[in-house]
Amino acid sequence: LPAVVGQGAATQHIVEAFGKEMTAEQLDQVWSCINPVHYLSRLAAHRPRLHVAAARFDTICDPALTLQMVEELRRNDIPHQLYWYGCGHNTLALFPFRHLAGLRGIMFMKKT
Repeated sequence: LPAVVGQGAATQHIVEAFGKEMTAEQLDQVWSCINPVHYLSRLAAHRPRLHVAAARFDTICDPALTLQMVEELRRNDIPHQLYWYGCGHNTLALFPFRHLAGLRGIMFMKKT
């Protein structure tokens, strides 16, 4: 999660506020309580099917970080479906991407 904060265009103010005072390890420790990677083993016990929507041109959460999370899902044997959209983080909420994501979400839920 510190990587998301450190690389995200919308979170540079956090880096500026804490980056000079805290090491990467300290930031990781502070953010660990909201880092989903730390909860995957508990999630795996329930065997959910996850729908993951990702934006190829995301400047808030780097797509490489999304791929790292998906790899963690695979390593924890958590069933998931990954959908990539040709947009950015916030534009995923705009036409036509929100309609595509919504449709895929509905189709995913119907299969569950």
